Amino acid sequence: MSIFNRGIEIKKVKCPVCGKMFEASERQIFVPRTGSQGLMCRDCTRLMQELNEYKARLPKEKNSGKIKKISEIIKKLEKRLKI
Repeated sequence: MSIFNRGIEIKKVKCPVCGKMFEASERQIFVPRTGSQGLMCRDCTRLMQELNEYKARLPKEKNSGKIKKISEIIKKLEKRLKI
């Protein structure tokens, strides 16, 4: 089903990560911005960005306690995203 909003076609798309249906414009569908799986819903996109931020912080940490805490957070996020 597609809806036209100001000349832009809006379609219902299924998120490849969680399976939730969401609305996306034609431009978003053909040029996915985030995720190797394709166009993801807002929640999964936010979780993926959070995961990437924690992964970027990991090599910079010197404190072993913080490293352990960050790696636990990464594992939880990967589990939620089913990676």
